[in-house]
Parts: sequence; structure tokens; C-alpha cells
Amino acid sequence: MVASRPPGVLTSKIERTPSLTPGGSSRSKEEKIFVTVRVRPLSKKELAVKYQSAWECANSQTITYKGPPQDRAAPTSYTFDKVFGPSCQTNLVYEGGAKDVAMSALTGINATIFAYGQTSSGKTYTMRGVTESAVSDIYRHMENTPEREFVIKISAMEIYNEIVKDLLQPDSGSLRLLDDPEKGPIVEKLDEQIVRDREHLRHLIGICEEQRQVGETALNDTSSRSHQIIRLTVESRLREVSGCVKSFVASLNFVDLAGSERAAQTHAIGARLKEGCHINRSLLTLTKVIRKLSSEKRSGHIPYRDSKLTRILQLSLCGNARTAIICTMSPALTHVEQSRNTLFFATCAKEVTNTAKVNMVISDKQLVKHLQTEVARLEAELRIPDRAGSSEILIMEKDEKIRQMEIKMEELKKERDNACSQLEELRKKMGDNQQGWNSFDSSQKARKCLTFSGSLQPSKMIKIRNSIRQSSTAPLTLKHEIRKLEQLQQQLEVEANRAIEVLHKQVECHKHGNQGVAETIAKLQAEIREMQSVRPENRDVEMITDEGNGSDLKDEISRLHMQDNDIAKLEAKLENVQRSIDKLVMSLPNVSQLSCPPFTTGSL
Repeated sequence: MVASRPPGVLTSKIERTPSLTPGGSSRSKEEKIFVTVRVRPLSKKELAVKYQSAWECANSQTITYKGPPQDRAAPTSYTFDKVFGPSCQTNLVYEGGAKDVAMSALTGINATIFAYGQTSSGKTYTMRGVTESAVSDIYRHMENTPEREFVIKISAMEIYNEIVKDLLQPDSGSLRLLDDPEKGPIVEKLDEQIVRDREHLRHLIGICEEQRQVGETALNDTSSRSHQIIRLTVESRLREVSGCVKSFVASLNFVDLAGSERAAQTHAIGARLKEGCHINRSLLTLTKVIRKLSSEKRSGHIPYRDSKLTRILQLSLCGNARTAIICTMSPALTHVEQSRNTLFFATCAKEVTNTAKVNMVISDKQLVKHLQTEVARLEAELRIPDRAGSSEILIMEKDEKIRQMEIKMEELKKERDNACSQLEELRKKMGDNQQGWNSFDSSQKARKCLTFSGSLQPSKMIKIRNSIRQSSTAPLTLKHEIRKLEQLQQQLEVEANRAIEVLHKQVECHKHGNQGVAETIAKLQAEIREMQSVRPENRDVEMITDEGNGSDLKDEISRLHMQDNDIAKLEAKLENVQRSIDKLVMSLPNVSQLSCPPFTTGSL
């Protein structure tokens, strides 16, 4: 049963996880109701009339019928989770049949303990002892668990003639039952008080017992005329975790049912008879619900709403709770029929399965505190946006530097690879020169020397001269071009001379060579000397300044016109030299027929 909260209090959101035992070990998600049977001793009235005991506890789990045979179809032996005889004390009943379920509330699992039986069978006496023992164990556990903070709340109600009343607020009148989509059936405006300590809890429980409806009947001087439900809500959370907003929350219900009775035995009339009718009707509905839940198929409608008792206990009977039922019975032979009904109810109840889960709750106070802390942190971040912005700028700058460094690394890698390839080519060339030199290779080198970078071709020289003549608006540029032309002419002469010397040395090494080749070489040398005689006297490129641009430019142009004819002659002679070298290459003997000393780069 779940009580409603006072008006104005926010409802906490509940989360559920698989159930745990008080020790912390995991249990199965599904668990059957724990059923025990307690046989009370014969009362003074029963002893006075010398009633016989018809039941005997064969062992801790079996009870047998030992009276005279009455109904052959009725069984003579019943087995349950626990059976307690007449001499057993209430604290042993609690230890063996209710303690494990009661302590589950400390770990966030809902728990319900209720007593069922006929009138004057000892239900109220048993439930008082069980409640007292459970309260003692709860506070003992709290004292032994200092790392957790516990809060206990209490609420209590009674169902009298199908009217729900608040035992802590008896003047509140009749209370309504409502259906909550998350919590299930709740009692509207049911008062819930926070317990200060153990004595305060005992005091409140005493108030509830005093407010309960009690009446005298032929079988019991203080017969309970209503169903009483005392509910303890246990909340706990870790003390050292200041930021933790989740906590365990569970309800522990102590249900003391009114006893079924027969008017012929209780001699009830008037108000007592009406009370007995309502009691029997609600207990009959409870029996129907248990019988439906205990069937394997669980098919058909389950009449929870036929009684307020079953509607309130709905979650305890087949929902998110661990449940223990203590069935009390009289051993007297005169109550055999009522005792068999009680045992039939207990047999069906032990087949009912519940699904208990750990309940985690976010308390309103802790949630508000947590949200306030989070809002304060966000406001502090908004007040100093520069820090976040500057850090982002620094990160972007560092990323840009990293990208630039990566680009430079790639460029350096390419340069390194190019240098390695050039070095490898140079090594191969040097290796070829060391292995041997032949006349065909030397002639090819000579031909390459006469075509220096492709920059001295006649067509290109003509274009340079034309550009010089046409560019009268840029004196500095013209003078630079003139100096470059002279440099190229000098380089051409050097390369041609080098090629002739190479060929001359090669021919000299062949003493038995061709006479025509020697004459060709001599002719080439004479042409080279003639080309050298017409070179300009000043080969150095002087630094050109801005002073005297007009006069200097005229001098340079006149000097260039004077050298124009010489350059044309040089170009014609170069062409003759090129043709002579080609003929020389064709006339040289094959490499296989020549034997000359190895040629090295030092000869150049």
C-alpha cells in the first residue's frame, strides 16, 4: 500500500532495479510468498470446557490432523515454509518467518507482513510482537550503518465496515482510494509523520492501536473489528557523497487482519453482526484473489476492486514487494472447520509469486539542492566568457601552427627525396666513369657541351637582340640583358673549348688512330682559337646604378652594334664545329676495337 503525500509536496521519481537481500547478494527477480503457520495454545475458556487439541506439529514445516475422522476428502497433513507449535515464542516466529522480509525495506525493497486467521486465533498478539521486534532490528541496523543516513516515516489506517480511516488523524473522516499510474492504489490525504527516534515510533504505534475499533464477542473479549495497516517508509542515502541525489526508499507494511467468524459462535447481533459481515466479505474477496493468483494460468479477472482491503494490498499480493503471511489457528477440535479454511488459504498463498525490485528515489530536497548548484555553476561560466573564448582561440592558433609545420615537413621530405635521387644519379655516373670510358661516350659529352642548357640557340639570341633594340623605355633592363648575353657567350666558348680538349686527349691516346680524325681535331682547335680572339675584353658584369642611365645605355648599344657582326660569325662557326663533331663521331672506331687508359673526371 502506498500512502498519498501531503498537498503541496512534489512527487519524487522512482527508479527500480533487481532486488537485493539485506546482505547485498542478488536474488531472483521472482519470489513466492513466504508462508508460516502458528498454532496457539488452548485458551482458558477452551481448557475449562475440556476441548481437545485436534492438530499436531510433526516437524518445523508440517502440521497434521490427529482428531477423529470427519471428511475423508480433506487432507490430514499440510506442509509450509515454517510451522510453529503452541510452545513457540513470538520472537522465534519473527526470526523464522518475518525478519528476512522486514529487513528488506532497509535496502530499498518493499515488504509486507500480515497475519491471517479466524477470530481469537492470536493474530493481533502475533503482529504486536513482530512489529516490536522489527522496529528494534531496524534501529539496530541504523546504528551499525553510520555511513548511511536514514529517515523513517509512519502512516496508519484501518478499514472498518469498508470505510478507510486515518489512525493518526482520527478526526479526518473517511478517506478515498485513488489510482496512481506509478505507485498504484493510494489513500488520499493520509497523514504521514517523520519519526524522530525509536521511542517516538513506539509512541505513534501505540496511538494507532488505541484508535483501532475493538469489540467484545463470545469468543474474544477484545476482538479486532477492523483491518489495521501500519506503514513505515524507510529512506536512506550515503552520507559522504554530497552530490548524490539518489537514495533507497521502501515501504514496510504491518497488516493485522480482523478474524473470520461465525455468528453462531460469536453470538453477534446488531453492530457486531454488521461488522462481522463486512469482515467476512473482505476476507472472502482476499481468498478469491489468492486462489486466482496461485493458479498456474492466472487466467480471468482478479477481483481486487471487490474489496478495499485487496485493492490496498494489490502490490503486496502480486507486485513489487516481498510478502510474508503468518496464518494463526486454534488447535481446538470445535474450530476444525475454520482451521481447515485457514490452512487452505495458506496453501494457496505459498504458490503466489511476487516480483520485488530495489526502489531508487530522487528526493525533492536533494534534487532542488543539486539543481541550484548546477545553476550557480552555469551562471559563473556565463560571467567569464573570455576565459573560454581565449582558450578556444589558443587552441585554434596551435592547430594552425601544427598544420603549417606539417606542410613544411612535407616540403622538406620532398626536398630530401629529390636530393637523395640526385645523389644516387651522381653516384651512378661516377661509377660509370670509374668502370671505363669509350670514344662514343666522350663524343656524346662533347656534343652536349656545345648545347649549353639550350639557351644559346641562334633563334633565341636573335630574339634577345630584337628585344634589346625595341626596349628603349627600360634602360636598366637593357643593360642587364646585354650583360647576360655576354655571359652566355663566354660560357659557350668555355664549353666548346672543353669539348675540343676532351676529343684531342682521346685521339692522342690512340696512336694508331685515323689520320683524318687528327686533321679534323686540328681544324676544330684553330676555329676555337679564332673564336676566342674576338671575345670582348671585359667579361665581368659590372653593377649598374641609376646614375647616367642615358649616356651609358647609348654606349652599350653602340658597342653591341659593333659586336653584332662578330656574334653572327661565331654562330656560323659554332654550326660548323657541330657538324665536324658529328662527322668525327661517325668516323671513330668501335669501343671494342680500342684500348685506352681509363678516363676519370679529373681529366676535365
